[in-house]
Amino acid sequence: MAIISDFCDAELFENFNLGAEGCLPILISKMLGIVIIIASAMLKVPQILVIVNAKSAKGVNITMFYSEILAFTITICFNIVNGSPLTTYAECYLILIQDFVLVLLIRWYGDEASVKPHSLFDPVFVAMTVVYAAVTGGLVTGALDEATGFPVLDFCQSLNVPLVFASRLPQIVQNHQSKSTGGLSIITFALNALGGTVRTWTTFVEAPEFLLLLPVALSSSLNWIIVTQIILYAPAATDAKKEK
Repeated sequence: MAIISDFCDAELFENFNLGAEGCLPILISKMLGIVIIIASAMLKVPQILVIVNAKSAKGVNITMFYSEILAFTITICFNIVNGSPLTTYAECYLILIQDFVLVLLIRWYGDEASVKPHSLFDPVFVAMTVVYAAVTGGLVTGALDEATGFPVLDFCQSLNVPLVFASRLPQIVQNHQSKSTGGLSIITFALNALGGTVRTWTTFVEAPEFLLLLPVALSSSLNWIIVTQIILYAPAATDAKKEK
């Protein structure tokens, strides 16, 4: 099985011709993609540990993770159906699992705002979970497209842009209003932002689909804004702790 293509594999690995047309950028892209996938396995562990150690999700907006779950699920389904190279989206699986964990933790500990502690079995949340599972199955199998006669998956992928905004803007606004980033982990968001920047390039090289490229680039930009907020508001949070 070819790593890149029969032509590029022969030119790069047999003839050592690094100048072969279009081959080197794809090789670099695949290598970076693998790095992103490996790093993604631990991407949100710092945020998970912050919540577990504090036994509170104060300052963490659960809407961000709901929206991320929807966005990553749609992206995975879209890539599977369109046969995209696994190296261009495999990290979505790993981040999705971590988002599930974070949602469960927030619903268990509460966020001292909109989510009460121990609300895992709230009827609305359970119903949302069932609907999510059913729709995901319909998207990845194409059942929804067939049943409606409408390109549901393509439409959902186009919704990833507003979903990206929904996953980050509430948190950005909340940070700005409170002049605090609460329990947000700078490690998690810095890795998110850096990984998103690299993934924008690898997507452009390997799967230059506009509907895939725009949400990734937008998400990376918004993550950099949150990283900047964490850095800017950290001194104020430190001063507040000293006053106590």
